[in-house]
Amino acid sequence: MSSNLLLQLSAPVLGQEQHQDLPVCCRKSSKELVEVNFALKQLSLSFSQKQPAPAGERERVCSSHPEQRPLFCLDECRPLCPTCEFSLHYGHKVVSVDSAVSELKEQLRSQLQPLTQRKEQASVLQRQYEEIQLHAHTQVEECERQIKEQFERLHRFLQQEEESVLRALREEQSRQAHTIEPQLQKIREEVSTLEQSILTVEEQLKRQSMDFIREYRHTLLHSPAQSLDQDC
Repeated sequence: MSSNLLLQLSAPVLGQEQHQDLPVCCRKSSKELVEVNFALKQLSLSFSQKQPAPAGERERVCSSHPEQRPLFCLDECRPLCPTCEFSLHYGHKVVSVDSAVSELKEQLRSQLQPLTQRKEQASVLQRQYEEIQLHAHTQVEECERQIKEQFERLHRFLQQEEESVLRALREEQSRQAHTIEPQLQKIREEVSTLEQSILTVEEQLKRQSMDFIREYRHTLLHSPAQSLDQDC
């Protein structure tokens, strides 16, 4: 109410050749020329600037008319000055800020339910994919465990087979050694004897005349070659 009165007091009432409505009593002036009380106008403007704006409307929309309560254009979704911009929004749905807030909040509320439903659906889908991911991870771990167990069994089997083959090889080597060793020892002894006989014969060949004749028969009787001939 006080803001309307201030607007009327600050509005110009000067006119010529026509009756004017007085701002306070709203009666027709009997004077053809009504002068403006500039002192009263200045006082009203000063008073209106000192008045706090209602809650939620303290931001100025128009610097030229800070005392005006802004309106809201729903078509362009923005506040507007009722003095400067109202005529520019002809055909638009223009309401008060409170009405706009209520209507816009209602629109948001209408969007809240489908958003909530979509969020619930997405949550269900998320849980399903997480379960699938967990199941796949569990399967991979189980397969990995089985593969390791199989390779460990295979490794033990191959190790046992290796030990068995090597053991058989060593046994065969030992058997052959037991079979060959006596014969080898006999041959070694024979080689040693032959070497000694060869040395003896070579020594006899170095002797001269009667010494050679005297030792010849003794050497011949004890020669390994003579023994071999007798064995044959």
